Amino acid sequence: MTKWLKLWPLFMLIALTPIATLFHSDTVQIPYFRSLGFQGWLLFLVVGCNETIQMVAWYVGWGRISTLIKEWYKEDINFAKKVGKQMRADGYVDWLKVYFARRHEKFDNKLNGILKAVKIGGWFTMFGFGLWPIWGPRMLGDFLCGTTRWRAGLIALCIGNLIKTVGFIFAWNGMFKFFGW
Repeated sequence: MTKWLKLWPLFMLIALTPIATLFHSDTVQIPYFRSLGFQGWLLFLVVGCNETIQMVAWYVGWGRISTLIKEWYKEDINFAKKVGKQMRADGYVDWLKVYFARRHEKFDNKLNGILKAVKIGGWFTMFGFGLWPIWGPRMLGDFLCGTTRWRAGLIALCIGNLIKTVGFIFAWNGMFKFFGW
């Protein structure tokens, strides 16, 4: 049972992905809370807190998964052989660890070049990712900040995201006023 509990970041991210998609803050939460009568700062506070908590959860999840994979490599010499397909995995938990380590390694290798470019752009790049109106770049920013434990990048990402939220609140308010809702 404790082997499964060590995989909590993986389960958290698996649960967070459909929640983030179905309850997207810009297209679902803002109009929903606006229709309930939330306006102004209260609407910003509710949606902004939801978004920030979600982004911090992604950051913590990706950071913890990276740490777990490093621990797996350190604690089990044969783990690298299993990831390299030289040995078979033992049981479901071991298979899940190997599978996710391979997937993480592919992401990590592809994103190393992106990470260098992001680090050159620094906070401005993360701020720009936060301003993006779809959740893909923000998730990429969370992945980059979480795996590298770059807290300043996460803060810039969250600030950009909050500014984007203000823009969407104004846009939805305009739409509600235009249609007389």
